[in-house]
Amino acid sequence: MYSLDELDWVPVIAGYDSNDNVVLGPLSLVPTGGPTNCYSCPNHTALFISEVMTHNTETLADETGQHPAWIEICNPSAEDVYLQGWWLSNDLLDRERWALPGVDLERHTCIVVFADGDTDEGALHASFELRADGGELVLTDLRGVTDGGLVFGPMVPDSSLMWSWTDHNYFATSEPTPGFPDWED
Repeated sequence: MYSLDELDWVPVIAGYDSNDNVVLGPLSLVPTGGPTNCYSCPNHTALFISEVMTHNTETLADETGQHPAWIEICNPSAEDVYLQGWWLSNDLLDRERWALPGVDLERHTCIVVFADGDTDEGALHASFELRADGGELVLTDLRGVTDGGLVFGPMVPDSSLMWSWTDHNYFATSEPTPGFPDWED
């Protein structure tokens, strides 16, 4: 399991003039994320947003048979991650919009969260919606560290933005894979 006890590194900044006089700090910095999937970075998240579809017309139906926008969150790490304390948001400045449910996301698996604003439809229905004409998306862990966030433009029906493991970037695809890891063990 992913544990806060294992993450005791705290970034600090300080500034000195040419005579070694302190002109700034030392100040503790609030970790807010880093490059997506930077596992050697001291403040990376164990999970990340691996795919998003905002204009779902027939790709994936929810429990009611509707086709809302969806977000795939993957756990590429070697450990299960307990989701309680994690947040998902469609606003980079308001990162605590919707709390993920208190369940384990097993190692090397993904879950799909429907972004329809209808939390009465199930535990994996976010309290916000994603718009087909573009927006923002950010995943935040229990320390307040983000996955770096994602800003996206308009999407055509049934296409998604998917994370590329080889290019380390998102790309548009007409062959979405909701709920399936896009890497090989």
